[in-house]
Amino acid sequence: QVSTQSTGGENSSELMSDYLSSPLILSAAAVVGGSVAYYLITKPMSKSSHHQKGSSNLSPDLFTLVNAGKAADIPKNSMRDVEVNEDLKVLLVHTEDGEFYSIGNKCTHYGAPLSKGTLRGNRVVCPWHAACFNACSGDIEDAPAIDKVDRFDVHVNESGEVIIKVPKELPKGFRRLPTLCRADTSYDNRVFVIVGAGASGAVAAQTLREEGFKGKIILIGKEKHVPYDRIKCSKSLNLSIDTIALRPADFYQTYGIELILGKAVVSLSLPADKKKGSVVLDDRTQVEFDQVLLATGGNCRQLKSEGYELRNIFTVRFIEDANGIGEAAKTAKKAVIIGSSFIGMEVAACLVLKKIQVTVVGMEKEPFERVLGEEVGAAMRRLHESKGVSFRMQRTLKRFLGDGVVKGVELDNGEVLDADLVVIGAGIIAATEFLQGVLPLERDGSVLVDEHLKAHEGVYVAGDIARFKYGKTGETIRIEHWDVAQQHGRIAARNMLGKNEIYQSIPFFWTSQYNVSVRYAGNAMKWDRILLKGSVEQYKFAAYYVLNGQVLAAATVGVDPLATAISELMKANALPSAQVLADHPLEFPLSL
Repeated sequence: QVSTQSTGGENSSELMSDYLSSPLILSAAAVVGGSVAYYLITKPMSKSSHHQKGSSNLSPDLFTLVNAGKAADIPKNSMRDVEVNEDLKVLLVHTEDGEFYSIGNKCTHYGAPLSKGTLRGNRVVCPWHAACFNACSGDIEDAPAIDKVDRFDVHVNESGEVIIKVPKELPKGFRRLPTLCRADTSYDNRVFVIVGAGASGAVAAQTLREEGFKGKIILIGKEKHVPYDRIKCSKSLNLSIDTIALRPADFYQTYGIELILGKAVVSLSLPADKKKGSVVLDDRTQVEFDQVLLATGGNCRQLKSEGYELRNIFTVRFIEDANGIGEAAKTAKKAVIIGSSFIGMEVAACLVLKKIQVTVVGMEKEPFERVLGEEVGAAMRRLHESKGVSFRMQRTLKRFLGDGVVKGVELDNGEVLDADLVVIGAGIIAATEFLQGVLPLERDGSVLVDEHLKAHEGVYVAGDIARFKYGKTGETIRIEHWDVAQQHGRIAARNMLGKNEIYQSIPFFWTSQYNVSVRYAGNAMKWDRILLKGSVEQYKFAAYYVLNGQVLAAATVGVDPLATAISELMKANALPSAQVLADHPLEFPLSL
């Protein structure tokens, strides 16, 4: 059974203020030398210690005992916030099997209220982006969170009241670093190399230390920056690496993760017959490894039409791209966006809010049509038009116009659009050039992997470049989603350590434009029917993408946490058929 609560949007000023003011992680000193109280809330405890009669023999001076109400009055399979004081609330979870647990009440990804999310078994799922935490321990179960939440002791006293024991002194913020080991090559002399310092690579490096790997970890990235929250590059045009870094530089130093940044891998030699493999960098440095994870992501597709070398023509992949667009936007009057999918439309929303006249050029009849369908795409187009964005759909670029600096574009029908800023959002190409002749590459440049994300003995592949078998349909797919990349990194790291874990997550992605958030669960390469429930015109609906009667994916707007509930039902193979969904109200999956 799934239990859910409705929620406000992730643009809530209160939550975003909390998010922006909270440290991304505890400092290494805080983690290593934390107080006794911090140890008590992170130390794993047995299941029975959460739900017991009586009280602990620990000093009451260290704790606040919070009465959460009568156990008999709290429904099973429910979550609620419990106020500790005016500055702190915690989450109380009552599971279907009658156990009580308490954890931090905010998602460590972007600060969403977990009480408004989805509960299935012991899984607490964020209502915004489907990050998942274990209700018993506070540990991460699914991306995109990289930090765990607090866990608090709970017991039921002799009067039948639920008592939560909360340390009086907690570390600042609501993010808690998972327990990581330190490097010790005298204990383990293996070398694991991770090629690609993006979402997959960063999470893989962390996961190796979480799983107790003490050998050498080398994380290689072609950018000069530590891994950062790349999805912000199309949502904000004035970024600092300090504010979007997934971890500060000293994190990698503390946990013995060697960074080689600003260097690209140009060749790979596979391990064989007890011989180590190796990669060669663009400065001819050779790095040997026992096992390697390839997570190089993608390169922006370039449109090398006439005039493509003019200044103020941008793609969007790196922090420098976002900031370059932001700088050009300071003086730009008119902008043209080539591409009407997620990157292009997010940048369009940013630019029009800067009072720039924006025109979007797209190949399809409606924006987002390839992924969300024509009707949902039309609704998103109307939203953008209401903000002042113009569209030229079913059109393509012929050439760029200008002299040194772009001044406009000419379309395939001869129409000329004035522009002093052009942004290209034409998708990405798998960054696997260095693998040609080494590993078999698919037509799109991706690498086919098995269910463990392995491509060759000692070689794992994750993120945008991995083509894997999708369990729901049996087809092989490649997905360019942030949470998929992170989850790939987590699973691949465990399998590098011999866990033999199968990747079987449900893809989940999101986009937010003008405070309207689209959330998408599943994967539908094609469909023969879109079942719409709710009101597209009022931006409160669910769209189910159906093939041969089976729901393959769903997109929701304005009905959180419906998308995360659908995702959990998909994971459990419990999502009703399209016919059943058609016969029930919009919110029906929330009750299952």
